[in-house]
Amino acid sequence: KDLFLAVLLPKARKLVSFKERLNLHYATWKKKKKSSSIRRKKNKGKEGAQSSNADDEADATEFSPTKEELAFWLFEDQLKVRYGQFLEQLRRALHDTQEYVKKSTLGYCHDLLVG
Repeated sequence: KDLFLAVLLPKARKLVSFKERLNLHYATWKKKKKSSSIRRKKNKGKEGAQSSNADDEADATEFSPTKEELAFWLFEDQLKVRYGQFLEQLRRALHDTQEYVKKSTLGYCHDLLVG
């Protein structure tokens, strides 16, 4: 519980799965590409013909996340899975027949909600 609260969980946002993160990255890239293509169309008349292959390669490079981003996204995805498993164990402990187990689990749940 303390490790999650003090170190692993982000303070100001939810954990994001790898698939969601990739979709967010793609949506951001798509918006950037759209705005840059509008700028290219405006500048095309001024600069003359541009190489579309070079533009396509630049777009593909911009879309590709870096190794560091991929590693962070994978870590966050695994953290989300592990945290979900931890919460599931807490949920099961709340249904335990032992009174002291329920009380300590409620304390953990309180700390997680407040922290």
